Amino acid sequence: MLFFHINRQKRMKYRIRKRQKAAKTIETNITKKNLLTDELFLINKALESAQADETSFRQFFEEEMPEHIKKALQMEIFHWRQLKGTVDLLARVQITPEEFQSRAKIMQQILEEIMQVEELQMEMLYSPLKKHYDDILAGIEARA
Repeated sequence: MLFFHINRQKRMKYRIRKRQKAAKTIETNITKKNLLTDELFLINKALESAQADETSFRQFFEEEMPEHIKKALQMEIFHWRQLKGTVDLLARVQITPEEFQSRAKIMQQILEEIMQVEELQMEMLYSPLKKHYDDILAGIEARA
């Protein structure tokens, strides 16, 4: 069958889309210190999902994840870990509301980068344009 991979692509896209929705939810609430423990739960779930993607890809497609998708995934995982560390710290320390809002802006930037990388991963599943995505990822990496 010629299109055996379509359902598998949809399953991978669904995994990424779930994380993207979590990132959007977190972005909406990240400025509210009283919700940080809830956000930490979502971050942990998203991080676990991202960390399992390489194995899921191998199971779905019976081959290794292409390098450019793997690079985007590693970038996403790095940003989730960065966000987790920041949220975990902010949930435990006492800081002024102004300082918290300043940190919240940084966390929102991290979340925007996560969502951008997730969007690229979903595009990569359907596109053979490796160099195009490598160039975009290099730009995101340079800003981080």
